[in-house]
Amino acid sequence: MKQVSPALAAHLAGPVTTLATCWSILRRDGREFLFTDHDRDVLFDGKTYRASVGYSRTAISSDAQLAVDNLDIDGFLDDEEITEQDMRAGLFDFAEVRIFLVNWKAPSMGALRLRRGHLGEVTLAGNGMFRGELRGMTQRLQQEIGELYSAECRADLGDARCRVPVLPPVIQRSTGYAVGDMVRVPVRSGAWPYGIMSFRCSVAGVTAASQPAYAEGLGAATVDGTATFVAEQAWTRPGMVESVTARATFTGAVEDAAMPTDGFRAGW
Repeated sequence: MKQVSPALAAHLAGPVTTLATCWSILRRDGREFLFTDHDRDVLFDGKTYRASVGYSRTAISSDAQLAVDNLDIDGFLDDEEITEQDMRAGLFDFAEVRIFLVNWKAPSMGALRLRRGHLGEVTLAGNGMFRGELRGMTQRLQQEIGELYSAECRADLGDARCRVPVLPPVIQRSTGYAVGDMVRVPVRSGAWPYGIMSFRCSVAGVTAASQPAYAEGLGAATVDGTATFVAEQAWTRPGMVESVTARATFTGAVEDAAMPTDGFRAGW
């Protein structure tokens, strides 16, 4: 239920009204824009709502079903207030909008609040106008906040959310590393110099200017400058396709393939 002052309620119930619609736009950068559909500026609550920039809106309706109560707002571009450059830069996207009614003859009666929400993406028309969808506050109830739990992992193997070091970066010389950082180290010659081991930093420090000989045994530690790295089985292995029997079937050899049965199942 919308609340209004007794004076404004009496005015609304009267046979003749002197009402004007005012609306404010508060951009995400903190800049506020105030407008009215009256033919003169309206001073309300210490702020001046300008009549120089015209606008129109679709009908406002509300119900008790918690449905999203969106409406469209059309307005004219204005060189002093709403410019095409700001629109194209997206400065008005998702700005907070408030729409209310006042008695322009007696603003002290207070306001009848009509709608509050946020602009969706604002689009430009070719006739010097803009259009924005005003998304009501119930729009946020339609948005997924947080994440859903499921039987399957929501991350893709090796992506930023998964954090499995499928292909860690190549180690850099004279560079600091923190405990837990994973790297690839060139330990062999050939097309794939990184072997079958990745190396996890176990003691934070700075790598040496020249690479020392790295121990490739599982769990072996190597001191590199002031940092220490421990060898782990790499998630990525080099291989060679030897024959193709079908579009989805091939045979080949994997370098140092000391892998358990189905070790590559669900891999890339």
